[in-house]
Amino acid sequence: MTVLRLFLLFSAAVWLAGSASARSWVVAGERADAGDNNPGTPDRPLKTINAAAQQAEPGDTVLVYSGVYRERVTPARGGVAGQPIIYRVAPGEHAVVKGSERCSDWKTHPGYAGVVTADLAALIPAGVSNPYLIGVSIAPTDRKIVARPAKEAAATLTKTLGQIFFDGAPVTQAATVDTVLATPNTWIVSPDGRQIWAHFTVPAEQLASHLIEVSVRNRIFAPHRRGLAYINVDGFTFEHCANQGPFPQGGAVSPRSGSYWRFAHNTIRFARTAGLDVGSETWDAAALTDTDPQDLKRIEGGHHTVEGNVVSDNGLVGIEGWHHNGVVIRNNIVERNFMGDFVQGGGAEWEEWGGIKLHGQGAIIEGNLIRDNEAFGVWLDNDVSGSRITRNVVLNNRMAGVFVELSQGGVLIDNNIIVGTRSRGEFYDGMGVYTHDACDVTVAHNLILENAGSGVVMRTVSDRTYDVYKDGRLVGSDPVASSRGRVLNNIIWGNSKPAINLPFENPRGTGNVSDYNLLCGQSDYHQGFRPYRQLFAVNIFKSVRPVAEAMDELKAKLAAAAVPASQRPDFETWRWQPFLGLAQWRVFTGKDAHSRELWHGVQVLVRARDLTMKAEIDPSVRGMNCPAVEGVGADFFGHPLVSGHIIPGPVQGLGAEAAEFVIYPVNPSTAATSLPMPSPRQ
Repeated sequence: MTVLRLFLLFSAAVWLAGSASARSWVVAGERADAGDNNPGTPDRPLKTINAAAQQAEPGDTVLVYSGVYRERVTPARGGVAGQPIIYRVAPGEHAVVKGSERCSDWKTHPGYAGVVTADLAALIPAGVSNPYLIGVSIAPTDRKIVARPAKEAAATLTKTLGQIFFDGAPVTQAATVDTVLATPNTWIVSPDGRQIWAHFTVPAEQLASHLIEVSVRNRIFAPHRRGLAYINVDGFTFEHCANQGPFPQGGAVSPRSGSYWRFAHNTIRFARTAGLDVGSETWDAAALTDTDPQDLKRIEGGHHTVEGNVVSDNGLVGIEGWHHNGVVIRNNIVERNFMGDFVQGGGAEWEEWGGIKLHGQGAIIEGNLIRDNEAFGVWLDNDVSGSRITRNVVLNNRMAGVFVELSQGGVLIDNNIIVGTRSRGEFYDGMGVYTHDACDVTVAHNLILENAGSGVVMRTVSDRTYDVYKDGRLVGSDPVASSRGRVLNNIIWGNSKPAINLPFENPRGTGNVSDYNLLCGQSDYHQGFRPYRQLFAVNIFKSVRPVAEAMDELKAKLAAAAVPASQRPDFETWRWQPFLGLAQWRVFTGKDAHSRELWHGVQVLVRARDLTMKAEIDPSVRGMNCPAVEGVGADFFGHPLVSGHIIPGPVQGLGAEAAEFVIYPVNPSTAATSLPMPSPRQ
């Protein structure tokens, strides 16, 4: 043992002895003298993290040294308030916990040149279900898809929960044998389910010099007991999980319906579906697996903290949660989730796509970098009242940068920089901020820039209902609506479609307002589209009132205001593209009386590569004197908003001279606070 290693272990012993922990457990899996029968001391460490997890008590710390730990960590118990159980990587060390096993026994396939095979039976640890026989289920249908053995006549084979990694990079799972024969860096499970057939990028005789790993475990850090509280997980890399899609929700890393967990400074990546779940898994206890029998019931947790992590390259979603009040997700990087064969037609339908997907009240999503996800950057869905999405950088996601669905209660979306959202078809066409079937959503002081669709869209799309409570009792239901939305004090610039798209006033879309927005455009856009000159749209979808009624009302109001015929829309095309200019919008809706349409005098450039922003603005904008928005007391950088000097957008103090800003990381010392969580709707 080196002198340096002895010094580090001695330092750890001193640090642990002086802490408030009741006991310390040292894990050093790479040391020759490590063993799970050891007492877990610096001189006689444990070999596996899970050995410590079975013994740790409230107040204990499990200190983990460098190594690759191929195991599932299943804490036997949680901590208590003021005495969490802490799982921490030792300072200067690098601990990787993997849901995969090494595979080195490859044989040349006798029938297919360039293809090698490995027997699955030898790769699956005892007591672990074989993920290479099970299909991925994302739709709300069959959760136990039998992928193998396949029908003899099947030319296209169902993709499975398994994954393969070659020198750390994922290998593409194919759906046909012909694809594997023709394409290097692909693999498939044989039709009988007994072998992996793979076509790597190097000849078979060279495979021994490369690291080839196959994912086998359906969780990496997740207890069998549900509902444990006060556990901290700090500094690990978790990767290679063969987990199934929702519901139940089961991340590679999961508190299993627990409360007051803290996940900090971890890397969570390459899960087959979900990277991290922070919720309560499911309402249907019968669907749970890997669960202590006494916990087969509905358990709801929450109040977790997720900060300083990198959550990336997970197949379906980076961070997800169902029924988890008070979760804080702050200062993380969430990138490249919903990737791979899900995007390429691997059977995914609609559940839980994106960077962050939450169903729970009082969430704070703040100061995160959310980029390059192949679906929504942030998706809040169903009973998310009292939540706030603030000071995030949301870049190059797909469908919508921020999406709020089926909510009846206050949600605040403020001071975000939302840029370059890409389209996924006509319905989810690359909007900056999108809400449907959601009421009481405030969109304020955001920069919504160069998205492929509209800047802000609010609409009703379904015939679902909300539960109605009185005195805490369920008394009935109301149809969903898109009412009381507010779009205030934003800069919405250079988007492909109208900047603001709000419902035509109707019983399921009432009281929506927009004002004090700075609406800007440019003559062309670097991706090739030209923004519409009409910066507003009237949304008639599911409005109850027919489009003909909207047209008649518009004609009457324009005539009453003596708007010249040359300044009225073409009503032959308006029913299909109900777009309006600022003056027409004001006459028709009464909205945006103080907003400004400024086609010149604003320059904003967000550099995705180095996460900086360069901006300048016409000095006249300083005179807009925007009103304060309840709950928003500071800008993106934490600078206080001063009454009488408030301007649109997330950065106060912009002027005619170009200023440059670093937009990530966001200063954590200026963190926002949550909104109050309302009681059930009376």
